[in-house]
Amino acid sequence: SEHDARRQLVARDYLEAINYAFVDAGLLAAWQLAEGSVPLANPLSAELGVMRTRLLPGLVAALARNAARQQSRVRLFEIGKTFAASGDAPLETRRIAAVACGDASGEQWGMDARKLDFHDLKGDLESLAALAGARLEFRASAEPFAHPGRSADVYREAARIGWVGQLHPRLQRLLDIDAEVYGFELELDALLERPLPRAQALSKYPSVRRDLAFVV
Repeated sequence: SEHDARRQLVARDYLEAINYAFVDAGLLAAWQLAEGSVPLANPLSAELGVMRTRLLPGLVAALARNAARQQSRVRLFEIGKTFAASGDAPLETRRIAAVACGDASGEQWGMDARKLDFHDLKGDLESLAALAGARLEFRASAEPFAHPGRSADVYREAARIGWVGQLHPRLQRLLDIDAEVYGFELELDALLERPLPRAQALSKYPSVRRDLAFVV
């Protein structure tokens, strides 16, 4: 369930963030995710003029604000809806996303400091998939905001459900973030979908312990 996914990420040292469902159109343009965005008729301000098409831009903006205030290790996640233009009403999709930067683990005397890398985020993502017994497949990603050598599209049963990896250095410079930022974002329902057992009537035939076949 969504609650299980939330508890799993908290157990892996992430803090939950709650961002506005509307963002700056310029931010989506910087991420090259403005296509299909839904403008608001009466926005609260010019910086909150369109509905978000992904969770990552707002989540990374929250990470950047923390990093600018001398927080060298930031780990955030969010569960929420994204919106895309579709006919009369926007198409709403439930998503889950997480971002992280800094050391892989908190500072302590018993462990050497190590910078976060792609495999740390991949491990966090696979721990979520394990909740639903899902086996994920990772393929090279062509997302415009992604690092070309440290990111992957995420597939489940041949269907693309999200992305994991590092942000493109060019985008990080544009967002004025010095540290390497890793993250993932997936469709929540597709990730947590789990097959349920179905009861069937007992067979009217007795069980067979041995079956012999002869060819003469």
